[in-house]
Amino acid sequence: NNTIQSSSYNNNDDDKECWVTDHSYGMTKDGACDDAEVIIVYAPNSVIELGKTQGWWGTNYANIYLISVQVGAFSASKCQEACVANADCGGWEFVNNESCILKSK
Repeated sequence: NNTIQSSSYNNNDDDKECWVTDHSYGMTKDGACDDAEVIIVYAPNSVIELGKTQGWWGTNYANIYLISVQVGAFSASKCQEACVANADCGGWEFVNNESCILKSK
């Protein structure tokens, strides 16, 4: 699994950043301060469909934007730019050089 990820969010209320090195942003089971929800997935259609059948997007993915893109449409920097441009995005993951996953604050 080739994953590049980052947090763009810092909870200023308690100065605790929701990020743990070497773990996914917003995963309390990995020691993060809170769970973050997946809000948008940019990925090839085959990855989106596999994610649905494997439960990657949860059992109720009706509130997640699943956007089909061609392989190569995203890079880590484009994924980061998509997160910065989205007011609801607190962190992102770029997986296997093809999928950009934005997570909530």
